[in-house]
Amino acid sequence: MLETKKTDLFTRLKVYVDDETAERGYVYSHQKVDVQIDILNQTIKGYTEISIKPLRFDIDVIRLHCRQCRISSIKVNDYLADFEINESEDAGIVGEITVYLPDEITEITIVNGAEEWVPLIVRVDFILEKPKAGVHFKLPDDDKQKYKSQCDPYMFTINSPLPGATRCWLPCLDRIRDRCSWDFFITVSDIEGFNPIMVVCSGNLVKMTNSSTTPNQRTFHYNQPTAVPAQYVGVVCGPFVDPFVLDYPQEALPPNRPKIIAYISEEWQNWLIPTLYPDGDDEPTEDTYWIHRAMDYFIEEYSKFNLHPEFDKNNPTVKPGSFPFKRFQIVFVDHSYSEINVCAGLLICRLNILYNKCIIDQKEKTRHALITALTQQWFGIFIPPYSWRDYWLAAGLSNFWASMYFQKVCGISESRYRRKKDIELVCELDVNRYPLCTLDIPLPFQSKDIEFINLKAPLVLWMLNKRMTFLDYRRGIPGIIYLFLNGAKEDVDQGKRPGFLHTEEFLETCKSVIRQELRNEIKKFEKQWIYGSGCPKFKIRATFNRKKLAVEFKFEQSNTNASNSDSVSGLQSTHTPRFTGHMDIAVKEPDGLEYIHTIYVQEKRESHSLFYHTKYKRSKLGIRPHMRRERSILEAHPPSNVFDEDQRDYPLQWGMDPESDSEDLPDWKIQEWVQEYNSTSDQWEWIRVDDAFSWIAIIDFEQDDYMWAALLESSRDVIAHYEAIKALSNKPSRACSTTLMRTVRDWRYYYRIRMDAALAMAKCATSDLDFIGITQLMKIYETDYCEPRSEGGFFPKINDFSDWEEYYVQRAIPYALSCARDSGNTPSHVKEYILYLLSWNDNQTNMYSDDYFVSNLVESLGNTFIPDDDQIQEGSADVEVFDFASQSRDHLEETLETLERYFSRHELFGSYQALIVVAIIKVRMHLMLNQLIPLDGREFIIHARLVNFIFIRNYSNYFYLLHI
Repeated sequence: MLETKKTDLFTRLKVYVDDETAERGYVYSHQKVDVQIDILNQTIKGYTEISIKPLRFDIDVIRLHCRQCRISSIKVNDYLADFEINESEDAGIVGEITVYLPDEITEITIVNGAEEWVPLIVRVDFILEKPKAGVHFKLPDDDKQKYKSQCDPYMFTINSPLPGATRCWLPCLDRIRDRCSWDFFITVSDIEGFNPIMVVCSGNLVKMTNSSTTPNQRTFHYNQPTAVPAQYVGVVCGPFVDPFVLDYPQEALPPNRPKIIAYISEEWQNWLIPTLYPDGDDEPTEDTYWIHRAMDYFIEEYSKFNLHPEFDKNNPTVKPGSFPFKRFQIVFVDHSYSEINVCAGLLICRLNILYNKCIIDQKEKTRHALITALTQQWFGIFIPPYSWRDYWLAAGLSNFWASMYFQKVCGISESRYRRKKDIELVCELDVNRYPLCTLDIPLPFQSKDIEFINLKAPLVLWMLNKRMTFLDYRRGIPGIIYLFLNGAKEDVDQGKRPGFLHTEEFLETCKSVIRQELRNEIKKFEKQWIYGSGCPKFKIRATFNRKKLAVEFKFEQSNTNASNSDSVSGLQSTHTPRFTGHMDIAVKEPDGLEYIHTIYVQEKRESHSLFYHTKYKRSKLGIRPHMRRERSILEAHPPSNVFDEDQRDYPLQWGMDPESDSEDLPDWKIQEWVQEYNSTSDQWEWIRVDDAFSWIAIIDFEQDDYMWAALLESSRDVIAHYEAIKALSNKPSRACSTTLMRTVRDWRYYYRIRMDAALAMAKCATSDLDFIGITQLMKIYETDYCEPRSEGGFFPKINDFSDWEEYYVQRAIPYALSCARDSGNTPSHVKEYILYLLSWNDNQTNMYSDDYFVSNLVESLGNTFIPDDDQIQEGSADVEVFDFASQSRDHLEETLETLERYFSRHELFGSYQALIVVAIIKVRMHLMLNQLIPLDGREFIIHARLVNFIFIRNYSNYFYLLHI
């Protein structure tokens, strides 16, 4: 009867676990870690106790994951156990350590009164010495007075979003869906000459105990009650100052919020405050820390977002979310391999992401990295992927959720622009790639695979969100996220562990919220974008059919992954043969109205006819100068970035007229489209394909250049502006340069669009066009950022970066000038111009740092000496020969002298992240590789020393390897 009871118990228990765990016969329950860390000797010594719950009574072996550690003994329930170690690649999947149950354990008994077996406690005594992976020891430098910022000693773990790293410093069950609660007892000793060593760990600090026998030795006890996978537990030791608690505006800790604490060493604590306060202020505002705003959004405001009056009339309340851990810690260390290591309730950050109110460029990068790491606390750690093939879902949901917050904070233009750039990068990289969800991809994932999944997965979910809203589920993916988080929160409230992220379960949830007759569209989507690889490439051409009064479109579709998939084993059948879905096409007809048509793409080659609304066959279409609009239209549709409190006068059209009130009108070399175009045969002003911006695709659509100009000057959408500028850059002309020049000067365009327009003007800088692009770029810079000299010419104004959008545009113009090429080389006067800007740069009264600005000028100046590839002639196997005039040789000597001067400036005053030195190293190496200065790798060896800043060392090592 006992055997029957045991069999019935196993039958009931195995339904709660996956087949692999059921076959294994036990579940990861809890792990206790008790170790002593010696930073100076780079050792970790102690033991760990792993509590496992059996699923059946006939277990004979237990497998653990462990690498690098030297195991001294293993006990099971206090009985010594035999074990074998196999560190082969195959053993890494099931476990490198095989533990045989001792003979003293004759059977596994059932707990009286409970429907489970007695847990097994596996104790592993181990020591880790000078590890090569999984954990990093940063030793103090000997000359800590000279290199004080580099001298602090640290020890920290190196985490990965997938298993493999934790086993390198701790015996554990390091499988993707194994998770447990944790207790850490970590003992450290202080290091003479530094602040007391503190320990920061995943979980809640229970207590800190001073040793009664050894002076300056303490033990930190951390408890992590929430079950998390082994790859997401992290430990940091270092000479941190007192913990910096980020208090909320309320006196008491708000419900469902974690206690947020930051740790940093004494040398860098002055950088911590500006990084965490809103807008880099030195003092807190009533809104306190910006990370609180993000936390409020993900916990409170996000829930309210899912409350819609149309759908929730009978259910006016939506449950708020909660942070999965009681403590959220941010630790800053030196020599971290990545910018941020994401652990459970813990972020291990590299020091270089810190900034102060004087640094403009780093603020956006830091906040983007921290917010993305914050969303991973929910998707990836609290709700982990079920298997390797489900990792894309964790990456996609966390990044998609973070992008929603950034859209709220940074605006729709920034969000759409970033997404457009990501789409272009995905289409470029999605060649010879596996699908997002597949069993065929080799395991473990390589870093390039993880980076690609992190890039493509949120875009696929964004596209799915567009499809779901089109299918009448207005909440889209945000509603699905709410359902997942709410379900996980209910599980925790009931004392259960939250579930896993399953691709199939996620897709079934998406289908369940849509009407039955529309679910087939989701099935098509998952087959093409999740279980299929590649991205579509559309070649689209439009013609006007006069008989039918219709605009006819011919579509040709191919796959970015199709052309080369046969060359990689296993990819022959994974690429999607054809992509289907709705696509919007906007046609602006001669009556001045924009008509949007929705078509359904479903074949590799197909045609679509769109009804034409203007009731005459031959329109007298002429492009008016500057695409002027009536005041009533402008007042009804003002530019999106013009605010009510803005009292500036602005013209009646997109694209300013910088020359209208100028006394030196001929110097601008204005060329209107009306002067170049006289035909009246076309029947539309412009056409936009994928007007709704809902496809991850390469769209090859051609129309005349004046139509792209009309789109640029009449549309209010940042994506339309971007596509128009990209098209105009491939159709250089005088009128094109004039349109782009007006775009650069018009502050109503998004600043990134203005930067792109400046770069596109470099394509118009050819001798055939009298270098109009260069002339107009220089004229913009002299007018907006310089002041005239009494004896003629100009003098750069003292830097003033208070308008950060203008700062970015000002930075873009010198780089755009450096990209101008005529017969493969940069005109000599451009070299002289940028050299002049760099030599007379003045930042004395500017409250903002000019380190990024100077490094950009340095790289721009170096870029002017590098010829195009087609200009380089093969003179011999070792020497590259190209035309280098004597005048350019003089400019090169002046350039090298200026670089030496700025290198001396860095030595005296330093620069943020050593940006100036890094730029100088880049320029000198490019000059060497192009045979412009003698090739000498010794200077890069000097820069690659450990005492230098990490970016200096990285670039020096890279260039030295190129040299050898």
